[in-house]
Amino acid sequence: MQHIPEGKRYKANSNFLLREIGGEAVLVPLGDAGVFENTMLSLNDTCAFLWRFFQSPKTVQEAIAEAKKVYDGSDEEIEQGVCSFVSEYLRYGLLREE
Repeated sequence: MQHIPEGKRYKANSNFLLREIGGEAVLVPLGDAGVFENTMLSLNDTCAFLWRFFQSPKTVQEAIAEAKKVYDGSDEEIEQGVCSFVSEYLRYGLLREE
């Protein structure tokens, strides 16, 4: 599992809006969206859930606890999924450390 420091808070990049288009959740870039300018990103249900969760600053531990309430799966699978989401979205500037 990726190591993400405990206690750090992350927030969704406000240069992206989540929209439902044709029944599909997509991130639409606004303003300075870096490499994603002029590109819509399709999100699966879990990523859309986590995107909504990180609209205000939250820790990874809070996200894991909330995901465990919503999704079936082992604790390890859920923790891995949330950590992967946070790592990838941080890497591409979709999440920001607060």
